Amino acid sequence: MAKGFDYAAMWSIAKDAHDAVNALVTAIHQLPYRPIAPWAIRNPPPGCHKKWEDALKTLPERRAKAADAIRNAAENLARLLTEDRYVAPIAGVWPPSAPKLTSHLSIGLKTAESAAHATPAWKDDAYIDQPKRYAVSAESALKMVIAELERRPEIAEMAYQRQVEKLQTKHPDWSAADALATWQNSRNDNVSQETTQQPDKGGEGTGNEEPPQGITGAKMSPRELANKHDIDNEALRKRLDRWRYDHDTGYVEVSNPTPREPKYLYDESAVMPVIDAMKAKSAG
Repeated sequence: MAKGFDYAAMWSIAKDAHDAVNALVTAIHQLPYRPIAPWAIRNPPPGCHKKWEDALKTLPERRAKAADAIRNAAENLARLLTEDRYVAPIAGVWPPSAPKLTSHLSIGLKTAESAAHATPAWKDDAYIDQPKRYAVSAESALKMVIAELERRPEIAEMAYQRQVEKLQTKHPDWSAADALATWQNSRNDNVSQETTQQPDKGGEGTGNEEPPQGITGAKMSPRELANKHDIDNEALRKRLDRWRYDHDTGYVEVSNPTPREPKYLYDESAVMPVIDAMKAKSAG
C-alpha cells in the first residue's frame, strides 16, 4: 500500500458508509409479503388457516412500518454521504499518495448513493428491486475495501476498539473480554455481529451462546441447506414451508424472485431442528 496516506480516515469513511448501507439492506429484507394461503401447501399444519388470516389482517400495518424503516434508512444513508468527508471520495478525487484501493471505495460510495436516491421513488414491490440491487452491490464493494484495510495492524486495532465500544454500549453489563469474544466469534463464523450476539428467544440465553461447530446464522436456500447436510431438497423445502407457519423469525422472503430463485432464505441455525429431525428419520 502507498506510504504517507491516511488509511484510518479511509477506513472510517468506508466503515460508516457500510454500516448505513447494511441498515438499508436489512430494512428491505424485512419488508413483509402476503403469506402463502393454506390451500397452497400440501398437508398444512393444524391452525395454519387462523395464522394466515391473522397475518393478512396485520399485513398492511406491518408493511407500512417496514416501509417507514426502509425510507428512514435511505434518508440516513443519503445524509451521511453529503458530509464533507465524502465529497471528494464519491467524485474519485484522491491525493497522489492514494492506493489503488481507493477506486473500489469510490465505486462502492457511488453505488450507495444510487441506492439512497432510488429508494424514495419506490412505490411498490416491483420498484424495490432497483435500490436493493444498488445497496447489495455497494455493501459488497465496501466490505471488500474494509477487509483489505483491516489487514493493516493499526486499522485492525481501530476495528477492534469500535466493535468493543459498540457491543458495550448495547450491553452495559459486558466486560471488554466478553465483547472481544463475541466480536472474534462473529468474524470467525462470517456472520454479522447482530446475529451472533442475540440469544435464542425461546430460552434464557445470555447473548454469548455460540452455534454448533460448522453451523452459522447465514441465510441459505432450501437447496443449499439440503446439499450441505446431504438430505432431500424437495422434502426439506416442504418441511420448511410448514415450519414457517409456526415461526415469525429465522427466515427472509426474497423480493420478486425469478422462477429459478428460492422464495425464502433460512437462517441455518434456526432450522437445524428440522434438518436434524430429517436426518434422524432417514437413519431410523
